[in-house]
Amino acid sequence: MIRTHRAPAWHPADEFKPAQFLTVLNAVCELMLGGWQPGGMQKLRDIYRILALLPQTGRNYSLQGFAYDVYLLDRHHLEAAAKSGLAFYLDRGSTAARKRSNLLVVTSSEGLELDYYGIEFLHAAAPAES
Repeated sequence: MIRTHRAPAWHPADEFKPAQFLTVLNAVCELMLGGWQPGGMQKLRDIYRILALLPQTGRNYSLQGFAYDVYLLDRHHLEAAAKSGLAFYLDRGSTAARKRSNLLVVTSSEGLELDYYGIEFLHAAAPAES
């Protein structure tokens, strides 16, 4: 289990681009599944392991930084979905059967402990209804 309480000192939170991060997560999930498929929860830790294989990413992007980016994505959920055209669901690890070692744990800016387990891409985001 990784626990982070705030943005890592080196993390440029004001430069975070939720739609771009979501697009990267979707691309990794497509690689993991052998192509785009609706549904199917992918563990965030597995996604990070793939991202960490890249030389620049592995050296400069910690699991703590990744966990914080997932938290920021959660906070900017609607913006990310609208800009990327991707509908997604972040599993907050609510199922008691999940091992704590599979969770990313972040303490929000409000002091709440948030657990993240996985992400599921559902379908392209539907246009907003009037």
